Amino acid sequence: MKHCARFLPAVLVILVAPVAIVGCSSDDDASSTTEVVVAGAPLSITGPSLGEGPDGDVIVGTVANVTDRTIEVTSAQGSAGEIEFRSADGSLLASIKIEPDSDLQLAVDGVHLALLEETDADSVDVVLGLDIQDDFLFTADRPAGE
Repeated sequence: MKHCARFLPAVLVILVAPVAIVGCSSDDDASSTTEVVVAGAPLSITGPSLGEGPDGDVIVGTVANVTDRTIEVTSAQGSAGEIEFRSADGSLLASIKIEPDSDLQLAVDGVHLALLEETDADSVDVVLGLDIQDDFLFTADRPAGE
């Protein structure tokens, strides 16, 4: 029993030291990188839907810039393949700018998102790449009966 009493302080130091070290560590990061976390999405979309356009499947709806700065949409990807911004005449648009506190109406006969490959899917998940740190994600559903 005397031997156990003699080793008990050493065992406690071995068991307690890692907890004490972790408990004393700081959550402050002294590195030179800063991570910016946006509390809310910079865009919103109303009525996103997947439908048929004159040259294939398109995504329409109203995209709103809910910030106080111009946002440029620089890319688009979808769960059904590649997606591009097209103008009313069908020409490719490299990017789209949405002014602060304004809307962009995506319509079959106007600016729209065109799927490069037709899909039979009932919905398409879309990721819009923005000129700011965030991407904007939404789902466009095909209306019943289409």
